[in-house]
Amino acid sequence: MSIKRDLTDEVIKYLNNIGYMPIVVPRSGIVPPTVYRHEEDTYIRIADLNDWLDARPELQALLSTKPESAVDLGNELNDRKAGKASISLFAQISAIFSAGAPNVEAAGEAGGEVQIMYDDCTTRVVVPDKVEKALAGVKPEQFGPALGEGKVHIAYEYLYASKVKASVKSNAGGSASASAAIAGVGKAEATASANRGASETMTWEGKAGQEPVAIAFKVAQVKLVGGHYQLNFGSGPGKALVAGAKGKPYISLTGQVYEIVEPGGLQSSRAR
Repeated sequence: MSIKRDLTDEVIKYLNNIGYMPIVVPRSGIVPPTVYRHEEDTYIRIADLNDWLDARPELQALLSTKPESAVDLGNELNDRKAGKASISLFAQISAIFSAGAPNVEAAGEAGGEVQIMYDDCTTRVVVPDKVEKALAGVKPEQFGPALGEGKVHIAYEYLYASKVKASVKSNAGGSASASAAIAGVGKAEATASANRGASETMTWEGKAGQEPVAIAFKVAQVKLVGGHYQLNFGSGPGKALVAGAKGKPYISLTGQVYEIVEPGGLQSSRAR
């Protein structure tokens, strides 16, 4: 899976402006901090940082999180018109957690005005300073060669939604395309529903008791400087700096939706 970069998508632009990168995660229940290797439009999970600190409970204690409501952030997202990247993101979420892969991209291209809505948004965050302290319990070789290559990143904050909805206004054929897409959505691990009328609506909603799905994250690059780990929030040429001080996140690439891949290589996350 690869979602083409979209610099015009208002949803993605808003997320980037507040330091988030949108992601497609092949499973629910993912929490920070997570160690990744960054490869182009993919973040490959190396490990959950907590798993490396079983012998250091005092460091694990620094990394505890709890869900915090992000209703206002969700409302801000819902006020913005979706572009192709957001539409593709919704399609991928539906494909991963349902039996079918809805073709909502076609609905948008057919002329329907598409809006993506995120309900019941929450966040989990570990303060970056605490992540740096906890890294003292990790040996450099645990990261592998990615550390020296500058590819190791840690996600210290995730944004979640328990329900994601795509609404397509019925103009210029968009409604018909949405109807066809909705018909192919299964209910293997999620429920999907459609309400037909002036607009077509397709909803992905996790089952009762299911963890919400992560839709975006904030990361920092991990560097080893003088024998000590540092989290780098700067950005190189062609990247997009979101604020310039330590503790403020940066974006690997604006307008990009990133695929999260589980350990074992670059196999398609849809198969998991």
